[in-house]
Amino acid sequence: MQVTSLNVNFTIPPVAQSLIAEVSQLDDPRPLGNVPIVPAGVFSTFAYDIIADVAETDTGFDGLRILPPSSQPVFRDFLVGDPLVSVVPDRVVADEGSLTLFFPSRRAGTGTHRLRVIFDAEVFVQGTVIEAEVFDVQSGEAPQRVLPGDANPEVLTNGLRVQTSAASTSNLLPFFQVVPQVFTPNADGINESVALSYTLVQLVRPVRVKVEILDLAGRRVRTLFSGEESSGAYTWPWDGRHDSGSLLPAGIYVVAVTVETDQDSFVRSGTVGLVY
Repeated sequence: MQVTSLNVNFTIPPVAQSLIAEVSQLDDPRPLGNVPIVPAGVFSTFAYDIIADVAETDTGFDGLRILPPSSQPVFRDFLVGDPLVSVVPDRVVADEGSLTLFFPSRRAGTGTHRLRVIFDAEVFVQGTVIEAEVFDVQSGEAPQRVLPGDANPEVLTNGLRVQTSAASTSNLLPFFQVVPQVFTPNADGINESVALSYTLVQLVRPVRVKVEILDLAGRRVRTLFSGEESSGAYTWPWDGRHDSGSLLPAGIYVVAVTVETDQDSFVRSGTVGLVY
């Protein structure tokens, strides 16, 4: 094996001397086996605890970025201090696969700092590690990653790994939804399309996925997607049209998602009503 290039980001001085973090389910800080276990593909509420030691020679930090799996997390609360007290961050940005908090008004300078972020996120794969990094907007130095450890004595996970429940390990398509159940693509601006949403879990590499619309005789009338997808949450819209672009007649149609792996095929389906 030959290495053709290598990039290394480092901070001199560091943001902090020590950055230790652990993740837990909010309502289960002392789980069996000391590892949080959640259902795959379902939003769960997590607590992310961080303890930081900032020396006089360090830059300190005023931002925190948590990197959950690919879904868009939902921010719930931000707590700082010892004891922890809920505060409002100056800005929160929730993107696909990241939750970023900016808090220059409560900048972490020299000393020991405890932080806790509460948020909702989905875990799609067994053994997912939820990483995080802190950064300093003022200095512009490179972010510094947190390390797993004991950041909160009331939490026993001491790590950043999350497991999925046994009941969810064999179901690759745990979530499937068609909304609304009836839609009217008649150009009046109301219920013009339907959204097909589903979640794929436990996939360590991309697999073949087809999303199709069938009539009640089983004939395919529209392919919404055909390609490869990885673990994650997906939504595909349908506007009531055939593959040719023409509007289909009013009636009941079948919406089907097919996942093809090396071992087997998995199908989830539902119906939707098209009316005018």
